[in-house]
Amino acid sequence: MGRAFSGLVLCLVAYDAKGVVGVGVFLGVTFILGKVEATTCRRGWRPSPSSCPASCSSSRW
Repeated sequence: MGRAFSGLVLCLVAYDAKGVVGVGVFLGVTFILGKVEATTCRRGWRPSPSSCPASCSSSRW
């Protein structure tokens, strides 16, 4: 719930600053960065556990 709320607040800030274009850019960049993080944190891809952000070090690996 916290991530959704913070994303909503950041979308509102982007809308206030740049309008619909700002929201589109924010969502696009967020999507791309999420894909990059997911790709680099896949099992077998990372050279050591310390090179990934804390969000990747969960018990599912």
